[in-house]
Amino acid sequence: RMKVKTLKEKFKEEFGGTLRVYNGNKTADDEATIASIRQNEDAKGGEFVCRASRTVGKFEEELMEVFGIKVQVASCDNWVLVLDGISLANVKNVPKQATKAMMEDLIAYKRK
Repeated sequence: RMKVKTLKEKFKEEFGGTLRVYNGNKTADDEATIASIRQNEDAKGGEFVCRASRTVGKFEEELMEVFGIKVQVASCDNWVLVLDGISLANVKNVPKQATKAMMEDLIAYKRK
């Protein structure tokens, strides 16, 4: 029964970034319920516990898996999407009007 607006506010409070929530390919209405925008009918549903150590990419995948909703994490000023390898704890450290190069120092893991 949670509304999109509530989910976005809780995310901003907890991690400092902007959560973009989609209904199909369009931005979801803030007044819509999470259940009404579900894209994956096989979604598990239930309770979702999120640790700050989780990466942005994993967080986005798990919201699709658990609730069937598409989300993307953006910087606090909603300027740019946060790189998938950055932990949720570091989202608040992404500078305003950041570039990809600026964010690379915040990546939680480095692939060679």
